[in-house]
Amino acid sequence: MTTLFKPTTSTDILIVDDEADIGLLIEGILSDEGFKTRKALNADKAVTLAVPADYTTLLVVLQGAVRVGESEPITEAQVGICDRVGNQLILHSLVDTKALLLCGEPIAEPIVGQGPFVMNSPAEIYQAMADYQSGKMGSLAPND
Repeated sequence: MTTLFKPTTSTDILIVDDEADIGLLIEGILSDEGFKTRKALNADKAVTLAVPADYTTLLVVLQGAVRVGESEPITEAQVGICDRVGNQLILHSLVDTKALLLCGEPIAEPIVGQGPFVMNSPAEIYQAMADYQSGKMGSLAPND
């Protein structure tokens, strides 16, 4: 049996899609599951999104430009890191924009990154590299 993920902080889901018919399909499915939905707005519009208080929140702009509250514009290929204050973000799109909003509970641990690896210490990075190079992480079959 397939179960849809249900957010613990809100049942309000923002739908962003270029294709109107796909947006309507997604909206219908989510509505049947008891979710409230909203559609994203285009240029010169604002949308308010609920985010968990005290979570780390990042906004990755894939295309276009957006402001978070009164911030400087975050443009294509940039990442905005939001303060851990409050429980909502007001996004103002300056042009038609596609963005990814990421929220997560802070882990309160050190973070070390190198290449594709993110661990808690340099020693763990070196171990991950060694595991990768020795094949302990598996492999992908080449494309035919």
